[in-house]
Amino acid sequence: MNKPDTFERILGLLPFGCVLMGEDQQVQFMNPTMAKVLGLPNEKVAIGFRLLDYFHDDDQESFVAFMKKPGKAPTEQTWEVFRLTNGDGYEIKVLMSGTHPAEDSGVGADYLLVCAPFESVISEKADHDPSQKGRYENIFNSATVGITILDESGTIEESNQTFLDFFHNTKEAVLGKHYSDFFQGEARVEFERSMQMLENAKSAYIKNVITLDPEKTERSILEISISWIKGDHPDHKKYMLITEDLTHQEDTHAALLQAEKLSLTGRLAASLAHEINNPLQTSIGCLGLAQEMLDSENQELGIYLEMAIEELRRSARIVKKLRDLNRKSEPLEKTPVNVQELLHGVLLLTKNQIFDHNIVPVFPYQGPPPIVLASKDQLQQVLLNLIMNAIDALPEGGNFYMDIIHTENPPGVSIKIRDTGAGISPEAMDHLFDPFFTTKADGIGLGLYICKNIIEDHQGTLKVESEPGNGTEFTVWLPGAGHQAEE
Repeated sequence: MNKPDTFERILGLLPFGCVLMGEDQQVQFMNPTMAKVLGLPNEKVAIGFRLLDYFHDDDQESFVAFMKKPGKAPTEQTWEVFRLTNGDGYEIKVLMSGTHPAEDSGVGADYLLVCAPFESVISEKADHDPSQKGRYENIFNSATVGITILDESGTIEESNQTFLDFFHNTKEAVLGKHYSDFFQGEARVEFERSMQMLENAKSAYIKNVITLDPEKTERSILEISISWIKGDHPDHKKYMLITEDLTHQEDTHAALLQAEKLSLTGRLAASLAHEINNPLQTSIGCLGLAQEMLDSENQELGIYLEMAIEELRRSARIVKKLRDLNRKSEPLEKTPVNVQELLHGVLLLTKNQIFDHNIVPVFPYQGPPPIVLASKDQLQQVLLNLIMNAIDALPEGGNFYMDIIHTENPPGVSIKIRDTGAGISPEAMDHLFDPFFTTKADGIGLGLYICKNIIEDHQGTLKVESEPGNGTEFTVWLPGAGHQAEE
């Protein structure tokens, strides 16, 4: 048996791919392992073909350059990754090294190539210790931050479970997709700006905070970190994207800011209460003197003076209560209140505004007296606020409707106030009862917040329904006097 036969038999038994190739790059010998890598029916069909024809178009030039400098000894060998197309038309990555056969081997070939599928090399390293592989996979998928690998074009090659959860998707649906399928609108602009900053910067990574498009997915605020990682080829680069969900942190921060605003408002109200109360008491005293000076012919004027005095007294009580926006009303302050009479009183207080805006209030209730156990001042404050909102919603005039409905399960009274204005946008509806949120140019955003607190303090509910273009309806429900007394 001569040397070439012996050499080829040895190559044929090796568990990795081997190719003998001439200077013209024609295959002179291929072992069965390499034929399997290329998806060929057997190793014989490759004889006489140029190995270069199996390479990806973008890798052919680099392969030719690679073959011009094969090492003559194992210590001089270099390894590179190339993309080949197998017999089924699928692209595969191959880790390859080349050398010149020894001069005394008797082999007439100019090159000896040794190669193996790149994916199998990586998996063999991971599979060397199966427990380690499983541990690393669990760490990758259980990380609380999203980890994603993107190729040069921005296509997702790998992703952990946290990133998939951000977009409520599966790995099969995400892999192979471009980042623009997930980051859209302003989020995409910020994402691409971060990638451009990475291109221009000397730092190893770039951080940014982006908000996902709420029209495409649920509101999410993400902190992203983009960095370079090595690709399969020295000339190739990839991106590693780390994403962390900051939505909860941002919401918590916003809640703390709101709490600080409320605290500041409480301190401000307490400091101003004394100063405001002085002119109020002076006005009450002056009106009382004017009331005493009236003769019997001005009894009607006396009614209005009494009404003004009572409103100033109520204002003084409200100023005191503003010392603490979250103050609970004491049980002794709650007395039986006739809601129907209270509504008529609020209409009388607002009759000038109603007349000036050319508004017609409709209040057809004729049922039994609707009695609730409540703080009369606080309940009047709620109804006055809701009716003033209805007036503000009708700048060109129109109607607003009021009604009272007795409920049985649970027993109580519902008060409905509906306007025929422009309605409230869905965006504003989500924040309508938030402190300091307002849609009015001159509002401070505390009216509905305080109303809701008052009603909930009375074990009731305050709800709103609105449709843009079709008006708004507020519904106040309060437990009946008997039911609340039993509780």
